[in-house]
Amino acid sequence: MNISSLLSSNYAVYFTLDDERMFQFNLVDGTRTEVSAIPVLDRSIPIMVLHKNQFDFMKKNYLNLDSPNRISLSRAELYNQIGFITDEELKAFSNHLKSSDTVTEQECNHKEKQPL
Repeated sequence: MNISSLLSSNYAVYFTLDDERMFQFNLVDGTRTEVSAIPVLDRSIPIMVLHKNQFDFMKKNYLNLDSPNRISLSRAELYNQIGFITDEELKAFSNHLKSSDTVTEQECNHKEKQPL
């Protein structure tokens, strides 16, 4: 799954990492380009900004199999792609999901109707 299936291509997606660098995320091919600033809101193209430090605040909840806010494996893969979840965290989450029968991936995906 790529991020464009979760987000409308009508968004310009930007994200920040721990070192305060800013990137624009290409919804088509999943690449990222470092930018010096996030542009001023333009009504013609809505801007979505994701901050890694905010995500980190909720990460344990998002990757907890018993949490009602747990993300799906496909969503975790997207967060891994942009650098919010490490490869090790993704592998551990995937392994836990595969060995768990508490909530199926399909049920979890059904809960994720809101944007990233």
